[in-house]
Amino acid sequence: MQYREAKYAIGQIVEHRYLGYRGVIVDVDYAYAMDSSVLEQVNSALNNEGRPALDSDQPFYLILSDDTSDHLYISEVNLKDHDDFIDVDHDEIPHYLDKTKGLYKPRFFLH
Repeated sequence: MQYREAKYAIGQIVEHRYLGYRGVIVDVDYAYAMDSSVLEQVNSALNNEGRPALDSDQPFYLILSDDTSDHLYISEVNLKDHDDFIDVDHDEIPHYLDKTKGLYKPRFFLH
């Protein structure tokens, strides 16, 4: 498996390229790291829609979705920049990120 460099960073606001979900990135996996059967189901659904399958050897991002309590796990190919800098409304942001000068920065904890 060859890992690709991640295009997006923790704290960056992004949008789903096709579905319009907007949110802030709180974690990055440099390749698909969830249950492989889930990716198989997603790829089967994409195939049924005539869309190409997702490559598991690309970055996937954990995103806190705006105006919801949802956590989304989205492949890099399905994301695009979102440059409006309007705050993302999600109750868990303070657990992951600090906001400084209008930008989200990772919050690090020492246990």
